[in-house]
Amino acid sequence: QYGWSHPEAERTLRAVHAATLDTVRASPAGVRWTLTPYSFVHRSQTIWEPASPYDVAPYNLFASGTRAVSITPGVTIEDVKGLCEVMLLDASDEGVEDLAAALVTLPASLLTTTV
Repeated sequence: QYGWSHPEAERTLRAVHAATLDTVRASPAGVRWTLTPYSFVHRSQTIWEPASPYDVAPYNLFASGTRAVSITPGVTIEDVKGLCEVMLLDASDEGVEDLAAALVTLPASLLTTTV
């Protein structure tokens, strides 16, 4: 709604990055989420089952063949932003052909996906 340069988007991105760092600190080997068509799951617990309009995030990733996303120590705010950008892509938009391929462009040492 706002765009990445809006103060609210920047504040939210910083908060998401901080929460991501806290999570990775608690699990030094990294954190892995399994994808279902409707949610992100960690250790058999649903951690995010978004309502519309964000419900397209897990659905489109799953439909593109992505089955898991891992975040490892050292993840930067730009890495988190890149993951968010991919998750917000709509596969039905013109020019968006393969979300799994877009995920592969993220730094493999920090963010990995299982397709």
